[in-house]
Amino acid sequence: MYSPIVAITDKVSRMIKSMVYMAMRVSYRRGATVAELAALVGGEVLRGDGSRSLRRVMPTDSASSDSVTFVTKAKYLPSLQSTKACAVMLGPEMLERDDISIPEQVAVIRVAQPYVAFARA
Repeated sequence: MYSPIVAITDKVSRMIKSMVYMAMRVSYRRGATVAELAALVGGEVLRGDGSRSLRRVMPTDSASSDSVTFVTKAKYLPSLQSTKACAVMLGPEMLERDDISIPEQVAVIRVAQPYVAFARA
């Protein structure tokens, strides 16, 4: 059954992600560290090297070693298992899950709201 509310919510979600990706590409040309990004968005580095450099934001499945990614929905958690991202931003609800598996080399930044964190960046 078609739901206009779900359709609008999905469309808004895609638009926000797109704007965030563009903003991150521009703002991180010079590079920022994981710790600087965490401070900028009001987050906390829970694990990983805070001095590693970030230059862009990418989806978890195509992220590279100089990128940051984020996950807001449980259906995307499996993609974290194989991500090559430098860091991932996660909200408290994702961090509390038992089925989360993140590679050791990936820094974890806890943020209250991942979408808001990326908008600040």
